[in-house]
Amino acid sequence: MGLKVKITIISLSLIQFIPINFIGAEPISPSAEIGDILYRSDGGQWGPGHAMLFVGHYANNSQKRIVESIPPSGYPVQYNSSISHDIVKTSAEEVLDNVKRRAICDFAISKIGVWVYSSADEMLLGEWKGQSGKCVCHGLTEAAYESVGLNPIPGVDWWTYPVDQCNSSNLADASVLLPSGSVNSPTANTIVRGEISLEDDAVKDWNTGSGIYKVNFYCDETLVGTDQHVCNTESDYDVTWNTTNSMDGQHTIYTCVHDRGGNEKETDTVTIYIDNTKPTVTNTKP
Repeated sequence: MGLKVKITIISLSLIQFIPINFIGAEPISPSAEIGDILYRSDGGQWGPGHAMLFVGHYANNSQKRIVESIPPSGYPVQYNSSISHDIVKTSAEEVLDNVKRRAICDFAISKIGVWVYSSADEMLLGEWKGQSGKCVCHGLTEAAYESVGLNPIPGVDWWTYPVDQCNSSNLADASVLLPSGSVNSPTANTIVRGEISLEDDAVKDWNTGSGIYKVNFYCDETLVGTDQHVCNTESDYDVTWNTTNSMDGQHTIYTCVHDRGGNEKETDTVTIYIDNTKPTVTNTKP
């Protein structure tokens, strides 16, 4: 099995971005990293477009993906897990490490139900980036970045922000860093029986990634166990597997590593042999 990736490039003036499609609650790779600003080009419904923050699996509810502030006026900042339009990742990847990513998510999550969307009149009065507890979509994203000392779009006016965001040279179309791992136990060509431990002690998601969310363990193409715990850069993952649930003979085992951004990567397979058949003794004497 391999990771199938479909990439489409959309040219947006000065820079190119990778679209991200959301179907239901599950993003299709390539995905975003947590803390990324996502931009949706809009068909005129909300003017120049819509900006939001990607929080992925960072939130307690694994199905919550987006934090956004949307019209109409007075509507509170909310989670959203289903986006029907193409979304474009636009984050200052070169200056975002996993510590800042988590802090951006914490800021955005803390505003859910607290900040409300600004009306047009309120925006004209400057209440668009958290003033008096009111913000517009891009006000939320910029305030979250400013909370960690970053300004993704310096010196632009609120009414052009989403368009300027897409065309700004201050944003990067950085590639997503897929998490990685490697099955280390059992080793290749080992004969196993009964209950054994499957271990992947090389799971990592780099310094600028989203952090690991879980690791699934497979025998052939059957899921045999999941170790779900969060680590920011590197950790060991393991499960107990009862080999009697599989037929004797040759099998391949591998893991699939998932990060908190929804990105995933399968490891190389390791061949093992299951032998749970008890020996038999035949008396040949008359």
